[in-house]
Amino acid sequence: FHVMSDGPFSSSPCIVNVRVSVEGDVERKRVVTIKPAFVLVRNEVCALSHDRRAKLFGLMYGNIPSVNTLKSIYMFCERPIVQAELNRISRCHGDKFLLVPQSYFASYQEFFYGNTFPAVIKVGSAHAGFGKMKIANHKDMEDFKSVLAVA
Repeated sequence: FHVMSDGPFSSSPCIVNVRVSVEGDVERKRVVTIKPAFVLVRNEVCALSHDRRAKLFGLMYGNIPSVNTLKSIYMFCERPIVQAELNRISRCHGDKFLLVPQSYFASYQEFFYGNTFPAVIKVGSAHAGFGKMKIANHKDMEDFKSVLAVA
């Protein structure tokens, strides 16, 4: 996604502008217009450093086929949706597909933790350890909740 320009997307055919190296020179780039027949998405669409959903939407608008469906890649942008699917699979397969118990809260106002400590709290959809914190006890949890309220 990082090589795709923010150019126009059309539905028939889908046309995409891509930045490519000039004759193997990594520093020099030129823009090439292509009509993709198929897409392989290898990286996250959303991260702390970028949000490339608009480019994904363009590919979806152009109805471009991909290894994993573009809809599944879009759904993977939000952790609660991924966890909901894992919960569904776990309910179907029982002890053959065990998950670490998790809770979801739509906002800090609804946040009420009644499980055991220590606990790991995850905020947002970041990956690579970002947005995560280990909480040792109820007092630390109340402190965390107060910080979450102003974030």
